[in-house]
Amino acid sequence: MVEPKSETVQLKIITGAVYTAMDGLIEPINRVSGYMTLGKLNKTISEADFGLTQLRKSIKGHDGENVIKCLLHTVNLNLMKFKTELEAQGLSAELVTKFSAAATLITDGKQKQYEIVSNRKITVQSNLGVCNDLYDQISEIFSIGKNTLQNYRCSKITGIYF
Repeated sequence: MVEPKSETVQLKIITGAVYTAMDGLIEPINRVSGYMTLGKLNKTISEADFGLTQLRKSIKGHDGENVIKCLLHTVNLNLMKFKTELEAQGLSAELVTKFSAAATLITDGKQKQYEIVSNRKITVQSNLGVCNDLYDQISEIFSIGKNTLQNYRCSKITGIYF
């Protein structure tokens, strides 16, 4: 049987990296929010419509799937859409790159987690097969022992030994 301890360690490392990447987005989100306020862009599009409000909630809840699926993509699209207005207020290319890099890192991390969990399931199934084989062997041994013991008791009562 194989114990999936190494997969557990890998899973913890990847999860830590994903959480760190998500937590690292709080400061850039606050900056973008500030740029929106400075440029009075928040009159055109709200933080919720821009995707910042839901992104904050998802990050605080460590909900990687929600961060990936709609929010980082929404935020990245809106950053590109309103790039000129935000750049006038101080948005740098480095900040835009942080969002893109975080989206990539979180997506890759979640994919690796999925692969590790899938491999673990395969390992568990394999271990289950080994355990079932062992159970069959032990059952057979017990059955033989039980029959031998019954034969011994019968021969002791009748005086006939086999």
